[in-house]
Amino acid sequence: GCISFLVLLGAIVVLFIARHVLIAVLVPRKTSAPPHAALAGEALTGLLTATTVLAAEPRSSPAPLAVPSTPAVVLQPILPEPALAVQAASVAPAQPALPAELPALSSPLRVAEDSSEGGWMPPPSQARAPPGNARNVPRPPPKKYPENFLRARPHWEKGQPKLSAPYPDEYVPALTAKKRPLRSREPFSLPPRLWSAPDHQPDNDAILALAVNYRIVDYVRFVGTLRRTGYSGDVVLAVSSKMDLRTRKFLQSMDVIAYPVQFNCSSGTTAKHANECDWHAKQDMPLPLAVIRHELYLAWAWKYNERSRLLILDFRDTFFQRDPFESLSLGRQEPYFQQLVVLEHWPYKRMSNCPFNKGWVQGCWGRDKFSPMSNHPILCSGSYFATRNGMIDLEAELLSEVRKVKCHKKGVPSDQGYVNYLYWAGRLPYATHEIRGEGIVNTVGALMGKNHRGSVGPLSTHWRIVCADGHVVDNDNKTWSAVVHQWDRFFDELYWTVDAVLECRNCYTSKSGHPRYDCQCLKFGCSCSESPQA
Repeated sequence: GCISFLVLLGAIVVLFIARHVLIAVLVPRKTSAPPHAALAGEALTGLLTATTVLAAEPRSSPAPLAVPSTPAVVLQPILPEPALAVQAASVAPAQPALPAELPALSSPLRVAEDSSEGGWMPPPSQARAPPGNARNVPRPPPKKYPENFLRARPHWEKGQPKLSAPYPDEYVPALTAKKRPLRSREPFSLPPRLWSAPDHQPDNDAILALAVNYRIVDYVRFVGTLRRTGYSGDVVLAVSSKMDLRTRKFLQSMDVIAYPVQFNCSSGTTAKHANECDWHAKQDMPLPLAVIRHELYLAWAWKYNERSRLLILDFRDTFFQRDPFESLSLGRQEPYFQQLVVLEHWPYKRMSNCPFNKGWVQGCWGRDKFSPMSNHPILCSGSYFATRNGMIDLEAELLSEVRKVKCHKKGVPSDQGYVNYLYWAGRLPYATHEIRGEGIVNTVGALMGKNHRGSVGPLSTHWRIVCADGHVVDNDNKTWSAVVHQWDRFFDELYWTVDAVLECRNCYTSKSGHPRYDCQCLKFGCSCSESPQA
């Protein structure tokens, strides 16, 4: 019996080795990939499996985005019919052609910031940034973590982590996604803005977020740090109609376009965790808050023209260090791609080892649909870019899937399952991705992850991505991360950066004539004062 077992075990080992040899021989790797682009065996196997499942087919240029003529739901237009018709006439962009070969790097949409003559050059908004910490707030001492909290993988020495993890495999869904025209969908109507000026500027880039029932310190951290970068585009927020006077004055002074929204959610739960909320007088079904925001994104996207680029962000746990659009070539130098999604930390956080993301996808679409993408990186639904047409396409596809599978009725109210499933299943053919620390949004939350057995420790002393002056940097150790997301996981380490170093002190003058309203915040409190226009 023992001999038979050993023979069987040996046969399994031989088959396993042969399989990997065949993979190495039959699946060529691009020579242009960086030296650290090799993956662990299990991740590579999972990605190859997914690539096999999605059949590749020749691509042609996408068809023009058309005005929605037969919407999936009977909806009330956001604009009067004549205005909608005028706007629709511009929704026929010159269609991008698929490049002969997609870029090897997983972040192809970032404008290069290296100079051939002088080496690295700081991005414009980093070079012209005003001095930080004008109040000379002392930096708090580093938080002491218990010894059993700081951990690293066996090949990492504690306190000396690698600054960049291996790249994901060069599997890009756009290569294998089934070709289709850009989708469209008619939006639900929006309520009147809380104040008349400013209005949407159709030619502007725009940043969009759901920001209901937050403290003034949260608005100062998001909007204040954004305006400090020199960003002059639109800022569009969904807010509570019952916001306090200080918050109202601050948002007006920052030229925020604010829409009041109200939700009536299932009894016994907060709006954030409710599976169903009533949200519109002409709604076709109650939805969770995480999905309702996509109806808002769609409605806002129709306010802009095809040259505009839009950025969706979670609100409370995001701050800015640079203008997020200055390095983005989406729809410009890389005209084929219309959407750019953002990965969380790779390779530690994958679909298979995160109980939340695994549960969201597997619990809604089933194990058979989840299995091919089980070792893929995780996309964050709280940060992604798109052109105007790309945003309409993405939101139309997502909201159509919501009506089809109704994850919220299966106990899955999150929208992140939809974003991950649609992307890795090849349902977003105009999208590509960037990895953490190599792109525009640095999603740092997984560096404090406790559910995926990765390295854990402070950003400054363990990961070494926080400079002495408090700025969070990309993996090159030079470039300030334009957007830092999920920073609250390192609150004790970063609140000084957000509240003191990046304080917006006399940094913006309202173009709509609103009085200046400066707020100085630290940790949990703010003091604000109004002053005349300069």
